[in-house]
This record gives sequence, structure tokens and C-alpha cells, in this order.
Amino acid sequence: VAMALALSLHLPEDFFVKEMDNPVAQMVLLRYPPPQPGGENLGCGAHTDCGFLTLLTQEDGVKGLEVQDVRTEQWIEAPALPGCILCNLGDMAQQWSNDYYRSTRHRVVMSGNAPRHSIPFFCNLNFDAVVSPADSVCKTALATKLGEPKYPPVTAGNYICQKLGLMHLCKEPASEDCTRGS
Repeated sequence: VAMALALSLHLPEDFFVKEMDNPVAQMVLLRYPPPQPGGENLGCGAHTDCGFLTLLTQEDGVKGLEVQDVRTEQWIEAPALPGCILCNLGDMAQQWSNDYYRSTRHRVVMSGNAPRHSIPFFCNLNFDAVVSPADSVCKTALATKLGEPKYPPVTAGNYICQKLGLMHLCKEPASEDCTRGS
């Protein structure tokens, strides 16, 4: 996926992959209980993932994941398809592409009486990877379409720590880089 993204942005095929040889990555097993009668049906509120990309397996036949259409802001069901893995782009992909690609805003809305299980793999960059559209995508054949860089350089690990409220683990002070997006 990272190689295809790089090629689509007119970057060398290994552009992202070489920044993922010691990534801050994790896989999580999630269980969303069914909604209680008269209770809230929101399993997880609307958000974007702060990393590079998320690969997600979902339980066949169990609804719940919705993605937001960037143009209309309408919520669209993202059904689990047998044998398929869903890919959400994160904030780092959006920033490095200078908004050519957008971080996938999504949520989980529970319905019915069955729990929902999913396994997201947060496939992130190396902690010290410097995400800078000015030094990459804004110098490619897409430069005229992308315009000036919209994001200052940011270290991927510090961005993720700040978004997750873990700045005490970072070497650099907090910055405004993490106030963008959602």
C-alpha cells in the first residue's frame, strides 16, 4: 500500500517504505458491545487516525463502521467484505501528500444485538521520520496541482504522541502541528 501511494504521488517507490523500517506500529483486538436498550449506539466517536495508514479486518456480516464522505460530509457504511482488508489513510498520509489524499474520518455505530469485533493494524512511520511535503510531494510533477506546502515539517512520532496525549514520552516540546486535522 505504501509503495502504491508513493508511486501515485510521483515519488520513488520506496519513499515511504524506507521510513517504515522501524515503525511505531501496533495491532489491537477490539470488541464493541451491542447497544443497551435505550442506550447510546455509538461504539466509537468520529475521528481520524493520527498515523500513516490503518489496515482493518472486520467480522463478516456485522455492520458498524462508517466513513465520512469528504465532499458531502454524509456517513457511508463500510461493510465487511469476505477476504478483504479495509485501508484507512491517517493524518501522516494527508500531511505528506499535502492534502492530495485525506485522512479517513470514521466512526463505529452499533445496531442490532450482536457485538462487533475488528482488528486494526496501525501501520505507522518510524518515530523519527520527518514528514515534510515541502521536501517531497511539492517537488514532484504534482507541484502545480498541490501548490505551496500546507504543513510544516513534523516528526511522525512526536505528532502521534501529541495527538494521543503522550507528550511526556517525547523529546521535543509540544507544537501546533498536532492541532490540525481532527
